[in-house]
Amino acid sequence: MERGGFLRRQRSAPFRVRRALSRCGQVSMEYLFVMGFALLLALPLIVLYFTQTAQLRDQVASASIERAATQIVDAADTVYYLGAPSSRTITVDLPADVESVSLRGTSVTFTVSSSHGDYEQNGWSAANLTGSFGVTEGPHTLVVAALPDGWVNVTEG
Repeated sequence: MERGGFLRRQRSAPFRVRRALSRCGQVSMEYLFVMGFALLLALPLIVLYFTQTAQLRDQVASASIERAATQIVDAADTVYYLGAPSSRTITVDLPADVESVSLRGTSVTFTVSSSHGDYEQNGWSAANLTGSFGVTEGPHTLVVAALPDGWVNVTEG
């Protein structure tokens, strides 16, 4: 097989197969490198996303609890100043992160779990508060009533 004065050697079939497989292997390795690099770039964004999401969820829960505390304190102060037997019905919406509610003295205290641990959020009233209500997530209808002895009772009703 002479062509233009040069001898050209025929390559065997196994050589062509090895060369084709070598090209596939190279493409696979390049693909792995590109995907690894893309994942390396995306990983900090994923971590940032989850961190920001947790902080935002905590801020929304805190604002919701503050609003609930303000509603309870405002209703308690109103019925306290009006005196017995006045009462008021309010609806407060509690987030899922509330672990407990305590009505002691002049404070309403919510114990809340967050991504940074547990904390307490307080609301302060002019009246002495007593009573209890559930801490399940969602709306709660509360009856805030002035008692004859000067205390204000807060119960779910």
